[in-house]
Amino acid sequence: MIDNHDGDEKVRKAVVTWMKRVIDENRWSAERWGRMAGTAPTNIQRLLRNPDTAPLPTLATVYRLADVAKSMPDLGILAKRLNEVPVVSEDGLRDLIAGRKTLREIQAAATTYVRVAGEVDTSCIAARVNGDSLVFRGVSPGDTVIISHLDARPPEAGDIVAVMGDSGLDCFEWGPPWLLSMGPRAGQHMPIEQARGRIVGVVTDVIKRLAR
Repeated sequence: MIDNHDGDEKVRKAVVTWMKRVIDENRWSAERWGRMAGTAPTNIQRLLRNPDTAPLPTLATVYRLADVAKSMPDLGILAKRLNEVPVVSEDGLRDLIAGRKTLREIQAAATTYVRVAGEVDTSCIAARVNGDSLVFRGVSPGDTVIISHLDARPPEAGDIVAVMGDSGLDCFEWGPPWLLSMGPRAGQHMPIEQARGRIVGVVTDVIKRLAR
């Protein structure tokens, strides 16, 4: 699977090589690894048994396996092909910025995903916007944003960044030394230093909520 790239030899080789390395280094069986990750061992067994023809696991399964293994396949190869992004809850975002869970842990815990056309960063997560600070730039409450984690993509002037607040997720324009508001309260900018520790990452895409 992995977004219908079963026939892509580079993707297949990267996943198979990673699985073999994890099993060898940890001295795990496929059954043990699958059980620890909460997924069917057959996702591993059939691929190792028939690496050229067996279906690839879904991205969700890869994240679960990776969370246990504390490593990922060579996503330098996969990054340009994957377009399935895990949706993270507000609680998950708060756990992330507070350091209670790692990025990989909240990705692995996701139960729903959104699809994005084109390239996606493998650090990406999706989340629902609550605030209205950037409605005049096209980001409205109820929209879903794709967020590239700060460790993977530091913000640059003009970027949109996602910030957790008391009322949920909001978005601002990165304009050092300010987070710029372009909504109903335009001009009420936030100092970047005030938001340190609450900035989730750079918004790379917006999925609009259909009006009712």
